[in-house]
Amino acid sequence: MTARTTRRGPVGRPRSTRRLDILEHAAALFGERGYRATTLTDLADSIGIAKATLFHHFPTKEQILFELYARAMDLSLQRISAVDDPERDPAEVVRAMVREHALLIMQNDALFTIFFDEEASLDPEHLAVVKAQQRDYINMISTHVARLQRSGRVRKDLHRRIAVQAMIGAGSWTYRWYEPGRDLRPEEIADVVADIAVRGLLDA
Repeated sequence: MTARTTRRGPVGRPRSTRRLDILEHAAALFGERGYRATTLTDLADSIGIAKATLFHHFPTKEQILFELYARAMDLSLQRISAVDDPERDPAEVVRAMVREHALLIMQNDALFTIFFDEEASLDPEHLAVVKAQQRDYINMISTHVARLQRSGRVRKDLHRRIAVQAMIGAGSWTYRWYEPGRDLRPEEIADVVADIAVRGLLDA
């Protein structure tokens, strides 16, 4: 997201800090109760501010939801961009990207519970923005699958988009079943997901 100025907010805190407070509380409440079941009064009460203060920062509840989607996509794109390297073995890059994808979701379970469950609540124009970002995300990974195809390590008739969606889908689904403190650590689970994804890709 673009940088914002730090104008003073209505209770003497930097405006950007207050927005962040609102988004963090919204992520927790929407993730726990669901977007539709959470009112702006609930959100204002959880932060300890007046509902009018919410409207000062966000004109609608849907705008808060959209900002959470934007945050999720920003984090996702940042994480896989950090391991994107056209000079590295493409199989290693794909593995690293799938690993970062799975790990990010486990580290931000409330945010991604919203991301995967509340898409129908976005306004059409906001949904279009999110879908475009998702295509960019898929294409970043697909670029390295294409490199593997050109090298002959993956068959040329494999549908790249479907292959990428299948690989990251395994990591995405952790938002449903991952339980902190049970079995493996998130890093270890992400390794398992990435290993299976890449082995399946190379064997396809």
